[in-house]
Amino acid sequence: MAGGINESPVVVGSLYVYPTKTLSALRDELLVLLGFSDPLTALDAETQTLVELRETIIRRLGQYYVAGGNAPGIDELIDSFINEAHQTVFRLGELDQAGNAFPTTLVNDSDPTVIDYVPVLALALGLAKAHLGQSDSKAYFDQLAKYLADRVSRRPPNVVDLATAWLQKAQNQLYMRYGMLRTERWFNIALAAGERLYDVPTVTGEVPTPFTADFRRISQVWIKDSTRWLPMINGIQPYMFTQTQQTMPTHYEFRQYFEVFPEPDQVYTVYLKGHYGLLPFVADGDEATIDPEPILLQALAWGKAHYGHRDAMNWVRDLNVLIGELNAGTFASKRFIPEPSFAMKPLPYPSVTFAR
Repeated sequence: MAGGINESPVVVGSLYVYPTKTLSALRDELLVLLGFSDPLTALDAETQTLVELRETIIRRLGQYYVAGGNAPGIDELIDSFINEAHQTVFRLGELDQAGNAFPTTLVNDSDPTVIDYVPVLALALGLAKAHLGQSDSKAYFDQLAKYLADRVSRRPPNVVDLATAWLQKAQNQLYMRYGMLRTERWFNIALAAGERLYDVPTVTGEVPTPFTADFRRISQVWIKDSTRWLPMINGIQPYMFTQTQQTMPTHYEFRQYFEVFPEPDQVYTVYLKGHYGLLPFVADGDEATIDPEPILLQALAWGKAHYGHRDAMNWVRDLNVLIGELNAGTFASKRFIPEPSFAMKPLPYPSVTFAR
């Protein structure tokens, strides 16, 4: 598993693992860089207790307030409006973070609001004034609407879904586009006598999520008997099926499964060197398979462009510089010498020269 180029790797089982980041952590970082603060954090500016809100509302209703000596039932009525407003504003301010638990009911006089008291007071006052038929109740509803509209302008309601999609798409595209971001490992398949078709190999037991070989990203295929290691040839031609004798397989082919030919005459082990593909990146706790830094930069560039931020191209340049550095670090001082290919080459056509 790749990730965390600026941190030291650790050993997990038999794997050399670099620290990575979860989808939730990357999304939080992306939203901060886009300038969209958490709405619930933004609402946590200044709180008030139940008794403070109750006194303010009763006085603004034009009634005389006496702690513990108000008209019968008025305290309970106002408290019900406060709790209704408290939970309503919380859910409205939550915007695209549905799933957070409602705040607990304010019961004791000393219980504080969990969010900014200003919109809670405005809605509770509007509800109380409407209940009593006071004509200025609409002014308080309008005050709440303006307050929430200002919050929405600072954080669009669908920004979390968009940020999640950008991060997922960024990882997919970067994985497909840049080889240095992919991590290879060895897989093995135990061949049985008389069997030519095998399932995709999977490695389990080392990490919570099993590694499954990506047949599109296999670079080497070897077969081993008790003593010999031999490279296998990619491609099974139809004419080969005329051979029915079982022996050590020499050819292979990838489809929805792994096929070898000829049929094995005994137990062999096939070793595949390749990438395991992208691990799930859907739940908040899912970790990025590739290095998280280019994922964040790519998603940030898309987000900046989507919202019309003028510095969008700055992040594109940062991404290109990082990719260049990663690419240079991959090859270091190596010479570019083509690796030997064990695939069967097509026979060349004979060259015929005609006399003029």
